[in-house]
Amino acid sequence: AYIIPLLIAEIAPPKGRGSLILINSLTITFGQALAYLMTYLLYDYSTESWRYLFWLSCLPAIVLFCGMCFIPHP
Repeated sequence: AYIIPLLIAEIAPPKGRGSLILINSLTITFGQALAYLMTYLLYDYSTESWRYLFWLSCLPAIVLFCGMCFIPHP
């Protein structure tokens, strides 16, 4: 919660620091709110709804892993 905004503030140009840190904070907050909403909607769906929640939460990790495969190495 503290390191990433500090890193953004250090490497960002002075004109865009505030907006980049705000975007970072908003995406984290939006992701938490979306996860809560999806959990709320799927909780009473069936007795096996925990499986849906588990696989639904695996999707962002899979997307992140696939995206990291395309990052160029230094």
